Amino acid sequence: MLLQFSEIFIREIMSGHRTFILTILIGYLAVSCVERYYPDMEADSSSRIVVDAVINDQDSIQQVRLSKTSPPFYPKILPLTGCTVTINDIQNNEFRFQELSGQPGVYEGIIDKSALQIGNKFRLHFSTSSGEEYESGYEELLPCPPVDSVYYEVKSVLTNDPDVDLDGAQFYLDFKAPENYGRYYRWQIDETWEYHSTFKIRMYYAASENNPWVGKIYKVIIDSLFCCYKIQTVDDIFVLSTTGLVENSCRKYKLHFVDDHTQKLMFKYSLLIKQYSISENAYYYWAGLDKNNQESGGLFDRQPEMVKSNVINTGNSGEVVLGYFSVSSKRTKRIIISDIRGLYFRDVPWCKASKLTQDFLRYSTREEWPIYLVMVWDAVEDDFVLGTAPPECFDCRLLGGTTKKPDYWDEE
Repeated sequence: MLLQFSEIFIREIMSGHRTFILTILIGYLAVSCVERYYPDMEADSSSRIVVDAVINDQDSIQQVRLSKTSPPFYPKILPLTGCTVTINDIQNNEFRFQELSGQPGVYEGIIDKSALQIGNKFRLHFSTSSGEEYESGYEELLPCPPVDSVYYEVKSVLTNDPDVDLDGAQFYLDFKAPENYGRYYRWQIDETWEYHSTFKIRMYYAASENNPWVGKIYKVIIDSLFCCYKIQTVDDIFVLSTTGLVENSCRKYKLHFVDDHTQKLMFKYSLLIKQYSISENAYYYWAGLDKNNQESGGLFDRQPEMVKSNVINTGNSGEVVLGYFSVSSKRTKRIIISDIRGLYFRDVPWCKASKLTQDFLRYSTREEWPIYLVMVWDAVEDDFVLGTAPPECFDCRLLGGTTKKPDYWDEE
């Protein structure tokens, strides 16, 4: 069909029939265009409860996070407050959790060490302020092997641009478990890195001591806001089943990739690996989430499947609850690396200061103070002149970190 159309089209071009060409083009476009799809926001606008809870044998204080979903076009965390939360085991022990005053939707409790034994089973129960009751199935506490080693290789990975590679560090993990252990594993990763401001604070413009409405330039040396540390959880999902392997072990399990386009690897970088031995049902839950994340996006991609939670509304089994209540023994391992060879950090974004315009400081407002100042080279005047840049170029805390060095930072 398309071939016939092309032959006719070419033949008419050669014979100069412009009217015919225009008619065919209009008709072809009319039947071949794709109508834009607008999501039906009313079709599934009900908010859903989200459960985030992993009970383990290492932490003295356990946590349960409860929240509700928000509209997809306005995503944000909606904490589920005022709930009554308990965890029970098969020995009929009950452990009550209390909501933290400064963290809505976060419930903390203590489970006795005597109950956190391999083979014991636990389930979550909570009721909302409106009286709805929710309960999970029982999850068994399974033994977890230690993390043998965590390491990295400097690699170049392909990007969407075939002419551009991305340099960075690819992290891997090795572990080996006894054959009588479980065959399903999950990892969570917390990363910490040191980063620096672009400029050190040597001058700033702020209120005068004698008149708070009049500004003044101060010359100082403030190095305490130059170096910061930031901690965050890697968002990727890491799960593995060894059921199809000869041994209950894995070498070179692929973790996350960190590129050299930020300061993450520039000075010092740390990983805290948290390894969990999980149930088969928990594995398929997290593996399903991971599969949906990797396959979603394209117009013709397979539609994501609903990943089933192990938490239900006891009075309405048809309600969809998101998240999973897990129980696991936990093993951790931390590595700290620095001075990575083969990375050059050429694309790290640094601030550029601009020359102050005439009367810039005079007409600045108190809300803008302090204004940090730096000397910049002016080609016109062939000399250094006064310049400025946004506050986050001087105060590293404004980029989300803290100046407090972690206790483990100098352990290598």
